[in-house]
Amino acid sequence: MYDKYHLSRCDAMEWLAEHYPEFPKVMPNVPMIAEWYSANLFRGWAFIILLDGELAFADCLSPCIRSADMEAFKLPEISINSTSSND
Repeated sequence: MYDKYHLSRCDAMEWLAEHYPEFPKVMPNVPMIAEWYSANLFRGWAFIILLDGELAFADCLSPCIRSADMEAFKLPEISINSTSSND
């Protein structure tokens, strides 16, 4: 069973995959709050620079999302098959 923090993290990973097909290595050009963190970009999630210099996407409640997390994440492929029955 997933709690709301896991679901929020999954939603954030989907948002990241749609907006940043490759996880940024440096802070992207987004509105900033301070030198080391951006404004909220998605439901309270923001880019932050960790103490070791690594960029992450975080909301302060769920485990942060790092580049390695996104390497294994793939958006589901959706195909719409149109079938018509013209008999």
